[in-house]
Amino acid sequence: MKHLQVIVIIEVQLVLILLFFCVFRLSDIAEKVKRTNMFLHEDLKNARFEDIQKVRDLDIVIGNENAPVTIFMYTKLSCEYCSDFFETTYPELRSTFIETGHARFIIRFLPNGKDREAIDPIHYFYCMNDLDLFEEFNKKRITERQNNLDIDYINEFIVANGADTTGLAVCLSSENLDKFIGQMAEQAQQADIHGSPFFIINGQALRGSRKFSKFKAMIESIE
Repeated sequence: MKHLQVIVIIEVQLVLILLFFCVFRLSDIAEKVKRTNMFLHEDLKNARFEDIQKVRDLDIVIGNENAPVTIFMYTKLSCEYCSDFFETTYPELRSTFIETGHARFIIRFLPNGKDREAIDPIHYFYCMNDLDLFEEFNKKRITERQNNLDIDYINEFIVANGADTTGLAVCLSSENLDKFIGQMAEQAQQADIHGSPFFIINGQALRGSRKFSKFKAMIESIE
């Protein structure tokens, strides 16, 4: 009888050891799976971040296309910090690096929503770029702090500058432009670009409105 009890105790201990080993292994496997998923997620995010740094045909590009430094800016029309950047930092950035051929500046507008009221004004900005009126209009609306643009305000500027309204109408109705704006917003979100302004300087992310000295230091470190 005692011999049988000893055998049972040994068997129970073996089962407990095996259970402990299995639980430990499962925990170890789960941790490895978790780490693998994290690495895969990070790799995917990095790949998406790389992809959005390709210049598209519909992008608003200011400066020499062969410049050694490329600066992407993600902005929103309602963004006060973006307005501050354009008012205080951009003029010096433009005169020091963009006009001299050291950098090109690419602006992408992110809509505040998915409805037409959020997207339609952005169409005008891209179309005015085709009419060579973008910078002039952008400076005007920044100076006047017109962040919540209505179409009448935009049209008044266009008429006053004698723009080609026929070409403008064609541009505004472009399905490609509509698709481009939506794709850029989606890809920015997938690449973990949140908030505005958001800058990418030759692959280096820079969040928020910064002083000219910060841009100068980053650009000079690249060159």
